[in-house]
Amino acid sequence: MPVKEETTMTKAAKGSTKSGITFTGLLTVVLITLKLTGTGQVASWSWIWVLSPLLIGPALFVAVLVLLALVVGSIFAIDWYMGTRKPKHRRWR
Repeated sequence: MPVKEETTMTKAAKGSTKSGITFTGLLTVVLITLKLTGTGQVASWSWIWVLSPLLIGPALFVAVLVLLALVVGSIFAIDWYMGTRKPKHRRWR
């Protein structure tokens, strides 16, 4: 019986997920370990600072959204201002 060869789509669907730890995840693990073992200055830090690397991703996402809203809002404001403003002088024909 011949073996059916998998299509490219099937291979991509099965193995397209990445696994591993990100930089911020690794940094969080290191800081938690230092805090729990009482090593270095990290032992005296508050837990909010130890867990703060986890907030880097969401903070960047919010910053991009705010920047995008400012750009789009500026475009709409300029368009509204230019569309409703009356010209001061008429051009000669």
